[in-house]
Amino acid sequence: SLGSWSCAGGAHAQADECGWLAFLPAQLREQDASDSDAATSAASSVWWRGASSSSLGSWTSAPACEGQATPPKAAAAQPAQSPSPLAAGSGVLGSVWALAQDPAGSRLVQQALATARGPAVRAAIAKEMRGHVAKALRCPHANHVLQKVVDVCTPEECRFVIEEVVERAAVASRHRYGCRVVQRLFRHCPPREVAELADRLLADATMLACHPFASYVMQHLLRHGTGRQRQVFGRALEKEVALVAKTSAGCGTLAVAMEALADEDAVWLARAAIQAPGLLEALPLVRHGSAAAIAILQKLQGPELARACSRFSAIQGVLRGSRYGHDIKAYLDDFHGSAECR
Repeated sequence: SLGSWSCAGGAHAQADECGWLAFLPAQLREQDASDSDAATSAASSVWWRGASSSSLGSWTSAPACEGQATPPKAAAAQPAQSPSPLAAGSGVLGSVWALAQDPAGSRLVQQALATARGPAVRAAIAKEMRGHVAKALRCPHANHVLQKVVDVCTPEECRFVIEEVVERAAVASRHRYGCRVVQRLFRHCPPREVAELADRLLADATMLACHPFASYVMQHLLRHGTGRQRQVFGRALEKEVALVAKTSAGCGTLAVAMEALADEDAVWLARAAIQAPGLLEALPLVRHGSAAAIAILQKLQGPELARACSRFSAIQGVLRGSRYGHDIKAYLDDFHGSAECR
């Protein structure tokens, strides 16, 4: 704009000088020309300072030349262009996997998934995790992105997660980060979508039920699986109940199984537990053992319940001194004096 102003102003100044200087002596003409140049320079400096102090003043003071930017008022008058459907995810698209491995980047990708404008954006972001699931299962930050994908995407959009997890179902379930993703799959996906995943885990149900991390996966399978899957799992626990009850994780799985199994299957599991030598007496010594013991007692009736209560009554000292036996003692006190537990 300064150049255009100078061009226009210079043309008028030259025309004026040609008219006046013709009547002046040569010496005066040279002096006047130098004064005119100084005045022109000063005027340009004054105009530039005014233009720099206000952008709007610069637009109104100088005429627009060809190729010059559109003034702000004209630009505001132009209709706003609607953003592309993928514009909402433009901050992470193309870098999803790299961002997912970073603490701040992982949160950014999760936010982009949660606030995606439409399924096209969401699917585009999730798609960039394809092929990286195995590494993401072991990453302390990327596993949260996979969980968010399962949370917000449709089963079709996160099918690649299921497929890649199935290939390493047992390993992922035993991992401290991977187990979270597998739990999400059972919680949010229809049973038919994770049927193969469930079958692979049920093939090693007893060992996984005793694992510190995989036990939570198996508990989700009990809560969200099909009736057939729960029955198969219940039969496996019934056969190995003595082994499962020796671990804290196994006791937690037993407690959930008593609630999730069909009544008949739960009763068979409870009977297997009281028939195992020393099992009831060992439960107060294990974390989650109290929850498993109370769940077992709640499924028993008649003479079976009476015999179980008498076995706990015989170890009152252990219950009082055990860190985990207080809940069992409190439960038994509620039955004190009842006909079933005398």
